[in-house]
Amino acid sequence: RRYNIKWSNEFVIFPHSKGTNGKMEKINLSKYPNANKYFNQQKEKLMKREYVKKSGKDWYEIWNTRDITWFNQDKIVTPNLSKTNNFCVDFADNNYKDYFFLDHDCYGIILKSKKKADYLYILGLLNSKLMEFFIKQKSPMFSGSYYKYHTQYMEIVPIKEPSSDVKLKIIKDVQQILKYKKQNEEKKSNEL
Repeated sequence: RRYNIKWSNEFVIFPHSKGTNGKMEKINLSKYPNANKYFNQQKEKLMKREYVKKSGKDWYEIWNTRDITWFNQDKIVTPNLSKTNNFCVDFADNNYKDYFFLDHDCYGIILKSKKKADYLYILGLLNSKLMEFFIKQKSPMFSGSYYKYHTQYMEIVPIKEPSSDVKLKIIKDVQQILKYKKQNEEKKSNEL
């Protein structure tokens, strides 16, 4: 949720790797006996995916494969639909020191600047009441009072470079919130 990722200790088997040509290619399942066993246990269910069949891919492949390097980097994450701004940051600072893979229900924001401080600053801005008000003016409301956090609504969010004092204050506040959230995972960040 807001400021932190609530992970359910589930893993994704990503049946693709980057080929010598730089493009994503399906893996040879026979080289990965445990993955092969798992996929074959799920084969009946996986074979029912008509969109995968129509695309000409093998039954165990991901239909719309993303470049794995996109996932393996710092990013700001937001759910597709949410009642409030629920941005968090993925610095691969979980128990496994791995980055999270996102599915169609989440979006990731990759900054041009790769500085962690810039990610913290933008995270603080995006979770602010002002940005929530702005986004809710641009995104249509969906059933249940949910708003969409799609690219078309996020790319128009006005972000201005502040003075260094203001930026540092926001970064320090976000660091405090992240520390608090890590220590008290069950508590709501709205209390801060």
